Amino acid sequence: MQIALKPLALALSVAWTSSALASPEGVESQLLEQSRQWEEQLRDDLARQPLNKVLRTRPTQPEALARLGEIEIRAQNHPRAEKLLAQLKATAPDSPSTRQLDLALRLATTDAEKVNQARALTRTGKPAEALALWDTLLGGITPEGQLAVEYWQTVANLPNGWARANQGLHQLIQREPSRALYRLARAQLALQKNPIAPEVLTDLDRLSRAAGNASDRPRGLWRRAILQGMATPAGLPSIRAYLALVPKDDAVKARYDDILKQEIARLAKLRDPAYQAIEAARKSIGAGTFSQAKAQLATAAARYGSTPEWLGLSGELASRQGEFDQAEVHFRRGLAQEPDNQKAWQTRLQGVQLDRHLAAAEAARLTQDWPRAEAEAKHALRLRPNDAGALLGMARILTDQGRHDHAEALLKRALKNPDGANRALVALTEHQLQQGNVENARRLLLSLSPAQRKTIGAAYAAAQARVLRADAEAIQATGDLDAAIALYAQAITLTPDDPWLRFAYANTLKANGEPHRAAAALNALLKRPQPTADSRFAYALFRASQDDNRRALTTLEAIPAAGRTPGMVQLQQRVWLRETLRLAQAEAEHGQTDAAQTRLAQAEKLLHNNAPALMSLAEGWQAVSPTALPAAQEKALALAEQAVKLAAPLTPALQLRHAAVLAEAGNTAAAQQHLARLGSDGLTPEDKLQRDALDTRLALAHAEQATTAGHPDEARATLQALAQRQPNQPRVLRAVARQALDDNRPAEALAVATQAAQLAPEDAEARLTLADSQIAHGQPEAAKVTLDALLARQPAYPLAIQIRAIDRLSTLGDEAGVSAHIARLSSRNPRHPLVLTHTARQARQTNAPDTAEQHYRAALYQLAPPSTRAATPPVLDTIAPPPPTAAATAASPLTAPSTAPVLLELAAPPTSTVVPLPAVFPAASGRPALVGDYTNTLRPPPVLNTLAPPATPSDAPVLTQLARLPPAAALLPDLAGGEALRGEYADFKDRRTGEAQVGMDFSARQSTAGKSSQQLWETPTLVSLPAPYDGKWFARAEPTQLSVGSLPLSNATERETFGSMLLCSTGCATTGSLAQEGQGTAFALGYQNDHLRVDVGSTPQGFAVQNVTGGAAWSGKLGGIGYTLDASRRPLNSTLLSYGGTRDPRTGEVWGGVVQTGATVSLSYDQGGAVGLWGNLGWHQLTGRNVADNTRTDLMGGGYWRAINTPTQRLQLGLNAVSFGYDKNLSEFTLGHGGYYSPQTYHSVSVPVTWMERGGRWTYLLRGGVSYSQSRTDSSPFFPTRPDLQAAAQALGGRSPVFAGSRSAGVGLSLAAAAEYQVAPRWVVGGQVALEKSDFYQPSRASLYLRYQFEPSPKLLPFPPEPLTTYSRF
Repeated sequence: MQIALKPLALALSVAWTSSALASPEGVESQLLEQSRQWEEQLRDDLARQPLNKVLRTRPTQPEALARLGEIEIRAQNHPRAEKLLAQLKATAPDSPSTRQLDLALRLATTDAEKVNQARALTRTGKPAEALALWDTLLGGITPEGQLAVEYWQTVANLPNGWARANQGLHQLIQREPSRALYRLARAQLALQKNPIAPEVLTDLDRLSRAAGNASDRPRGLWRRAILQGMATPAGLPSIRAYLALVPKDDAVKARYDDILKQEIARLAKLRDPAYQAIEAARKSIGAGTFSQAKAQLATAAARYGSTPEWLGLSGELASRQGEFDQAEVHFRRGLAQEPDNQKAWQTRLQGVQLDRHLAAAEAARLTQDWPRAEAEAKHALRLRPNDAGALLGMARILTDQGRHDHAEALLKRALKNPDGANRALVALTEHQLQQGNVENARRLLLSLSPAQRKTIGAAYAAAQARVLRADAEAIQATGDLDAAIALYAQAITLTPDDPWLRFAYANTLKANGEPHRAAAALNALLKRPQPTADSRFAYALFRASQDDNRRALTTLEAIPAAGRTPGMVQLQQRVWLRETLRLAQAEAEHGQTDAAQTRLAQAEKLLHNNAPALMSLAEGWQAVSPTALPAAQEKALALAEQAVKLAAPLTPALQLRHAAVLAEAGNTAAAQQHLARLGSDGLTPEDKLQRDALDTRLALAHAEQATTAGHPDEARATLQALAQRQPNQPRVLRAVARQALDDNRPAEALAVATQAAQLAPEDAEARLTLADSQIAHGQPEAAKVTLDALLARQPAYPLAIQIRAIDRLSTLGDEAGVSAHIARLSSRNPRHPLVLTHTARQARQTNAPDTAEQHYRAALYQLAPPSTRAATPPVLDTIAPPPPTAAATAASPLTAPSTAPVLLELAAPPTSTVVPLPAVFPAASGRPALVGDYTNTLRPPPVLNTLAPPATPSDAPVLTQLARLPPAAALLPDLAGGEALRGEYADFKDRRTGEAQVGMDFSARQSTAGKSSQQLWETPTLVSLPAPYDGKWFARAEPTQLSVGSLPLSNATERETFGSMLLCSTGCATTGSLAQEGQGTAFALGYQNDHLRVDVGSTPQGFAVQNVTGGAAWSGKLGGIGYTLDASRRPLNSTLLSYGGTRDPRTGEVWGGVVQTGATVSLSYDQGGAVGLWGNLGWHQLTGRNVADNTRTDLMGGGYWRAINTPTQRLQLGLNAVSFGYDKNLSEFTLGHGGYYSPQTYHSVSVPVTWMERGGRWTYLLRGGVSYSQSRTDSSPFFPTRPDLQAAAQALGGRSPVFAGSRSAGVGLSLAAAAEYQVAPRWVVGGQVALEKSDFYQPSRASLYLRYQFEPSPKLLPFPPEPLTTYSRF
């Protein structure tokens, strides 16, 4: 087919600029365009001329060569065309122009017969076959020009092919917008649809004006469009424009006059409010909002109540609402008003009778009253034997009874009725599919003739889509989601407006991991001008399946209340409750426990008669009370009991939920009783799964209780039995791994925890258990990877889980990571107790004690029951937070949406026999929002300044508010879950309080008088004051008196082994005794916190030798290993000689006063469980005045097991090994020796047993131990620093001036006790006793001390006691 055009060249030529014309490219483009315009006017003779001009300039220009080739083909000069094609293939083989000419030549020669066949098929009404042949001929090449027009016109003849053809032509126009051929083809296609698109009319206007009076083709199409499709005022501007060009067209002028008169009359009516009500009622009936339609018709009744229009609408409304008698009344009155239209009114009356019988038949079908149902349907069929509705109604009744053959016969009969063929085809297709006859349904569709398909219209496409959906469902069942998605997409092209087809498609996309594409598929329907209720319902269902409660509610709200089905209302209630619970939990996560509980209480008022909802609220109360507040648990239990009493019937599912609430409240015995009464009969598969899960939960709770009660064997047996029954249950595996950790079996714990994490990769508890197992097994880096992945997960885990993960990172020493994570959580949850606790800790670490104080008190305020709180909460920050960024707003789960509040509309009371929409919630009036003002209750709390500087006078309002807070004791209620925070805050307050201590410390050892015996009295006085970075300054003064007895001068052996008295020849006393004692006062200053201790001091001033002493120690953690690095210079206080020095009676020379200078590295492992380990390695150099230098190397280690380990009692058994050695033996008391025990090797093993206990105002410790040791001491000269004296002693003859070496072994015993008692809020008295049975090593000791705190401290007494330590024993 061809479209003839008259000269349009000048009108449609491109307006080139002077610069464009000046370029060769511009000239070439203009010449090609001129040639194209002559071609479209069928003037190939004139089209050649511009092409020849182009080729003279550029002989190989592909487009010009191809155009000439097409002209030769139209002139039947095929040899010339072949030459041009050969030239193109040689010079531009890959050019699109080459491919187009090749295609045109083939279609004109080799495939000419097939082209004629395709055109014949189109003419005989077989467009599908024609298109298939065209596609074969084209071979994937996109056609152009007249061939393209012909191709898309063939597509347009297909069922539902119009839109595809329109799109194809639109794309051609976009590529070549000036080509009139394409624009006119699109206009001709548009004439097949009404109304015609405004842009098509505008284009026809432009083409007609551009052609002037020479062209009648665009103008003819324009005229057809006006006379065919313009019957409304919207077409008046286009008609006026046409008449301006053709003023004598009487037919168009008549159409214009008719439309104008109708519009004038309509505008006059529309000014009448009563008529406006009629028009509104018409729309309301169409939309299904019958209550609105009834009110609108009532408004119009006074003026139009007797008009046929009003009576017809009123009758239709009554019939639609099931008020058939009233409908008859209206229709009979209408008949009386319009007797000349009797046939139409009689048809309406008969329709009412038909509807009456069909409604009765449907009601009987629903109650399975088959005789009545069939009788009513037969009455309907007698009225109209071929009525599609009656046939379909009877078919439904027969299908429900299993009489499928009879039903199918009726459906096929209905299919022959043109008025109901569409519904009949859909019903018959569905009938076949329900019987599993997909191929029968497919054959049914293929059997319909083109004429039948055209009559059925869109229903044919709907039936095709339903078959494709069945194919998709079958393929999806095999797991091939991609193939199913392709079939769904194909079905949607046939019925793009079917919401339930899109719903199935979206769910498949979601299952395939494409949720955004799924949502877009459904959201496309909501973007239509007037989305249907089903479209909104399907979208809401999908959003609800994604837990996107807000979008689901917003979508349901857009459905008018009167148009909501019971299913829509049930979804609305369910999602509303779910969102209420989510918001409550979010408030609790943000530390707003009161707001969460208030929200739940208000929801209870609206749902007090809904048993499942009350059970959900019971579960909600438990979810928003992570601290296990007794009041919250009691409320949850009461709601659960109320739900059980209300339920009718009481389903197993609700009973299982009740048992779960009991178990969560810790009442496992009652939960077990409920399960026993429930039994297993009548349980659905889902119920059985729930019961199994609850059985597992109760067994795990039993194991945990056994562990807590100190019965690990029982717990272990319970878990082993459970693991045998459920070897792949992640919760069971987690518990088994935890038990293995408690039993100090880290390798087994790691293997089991890894399995649990693999089975449940999204289970936060499984990840935490894996991290703990990795830490215990010595894999800190692996644990850090596990914890970082947990904290990076989106959506994020609950706050409590994140805090626990951060605690573990802190244990691993990842302080940078901890700070980053806490900063993130603080920005989102600034008032949650756990977050406040961590920000308080950070404030302590950054030397911001005032901020730490505020955050601790705010955390305790959140944990306290409302009845014990102050009226004003702690003020954390008076500075308004900066406005949130768009990204932050989008990221916060609590940011109020930008849309209006999500509301739930109350349904109108029932006004007819139609099933009414029940009210969502009882309310006095209006539209209740979500409880607690859905959009405004939750706002991001103020940003906390975790590094705020100390308060200044300008902070007066803050200080005033803080001053109103109750005392610290009132902020520390005895709450489950708050004990740790109470202790931490008490420790913080204690560090912020100064104290003074004074004591008396006495140690004694009975040995050689005047040498190694000892009576040491020390009176330590200590003052501590708060210092930066959570530490304390301290100052000490310790008056000291040390006596070792008197050296018996008459004992030659003792006398000659002291000083240089061996060399006395004359003048040395040999009778009496020599008193050995010293006294003085030691002083020290220092600083100490959890990580650092620094001090500098001196040995007692007044001793014969005074030394400057001191040290620095740093403690920390690497993973789960604690460490201390200590560098120090400390005295040895074992004898007067080693501690204070003494004077040689013979020479008056002072010697002694030994100090040990060196470093120690200590390591420990203690996770607070049953087992701990410790060890240290040290090296020191020992120096003293006139004492030989010495070195010592220490290596010690041990472990302990806590047989009893509770917050107030502990029984601990240990095993320790000690090994040390000195380079020299300097344990004697001659000049050059140091008087301290210095074996060359010493090894011991000891077994200590410790019991400790704490009460409200006292704490004590008892320890006993037994040890076995071996030592070796080398021989040593009398005078190791004085060769002259040693030589003189050797020259004396007699006894050898060498102390002989020795080996020894023995058993040692020790007993110790310590206790403290708080006699008043600021006063504590304490003491200790230590009895040692190990010669020459440790003296026995006793001490008393008194501690005074400058301010009362809430901190409990230390456990175990921490006696006042003298500076000489640092």
